[in-house]
Amino acid sequence: MGMLVGGKRGVVSDMNVVPLIDILLVLLVIFMIIPVHSVGLDARIPQQSTEPPDKRLPNDEAVVVQVLADGTLRINQNPSLG
Repeated sequence: MGMLVGGKRGVVSDMNVVPLIDILLVLLVIFMIIPVHSVGLDARIPQQSTEPPDKRLPNDEAVVVQVLADGTLRINQNPSLG
């Protein structure tokens, strides 16, 4: 921080902004380099099924899992093992 003494205004303090500019330039360089080296994963969008609706999973093959209040499991109305 610089100070100016004398004159009509008395003591005036000015902030030294050179270190701030140095820090900002270093951060600017860092944030310019990071996106070049970062590699993301490819996003796969779900595609519409090509099979007709009658060949999809019928209702009688659906699996129903229940968790009862006492903590036991049932799979398709049958008690689970373990």
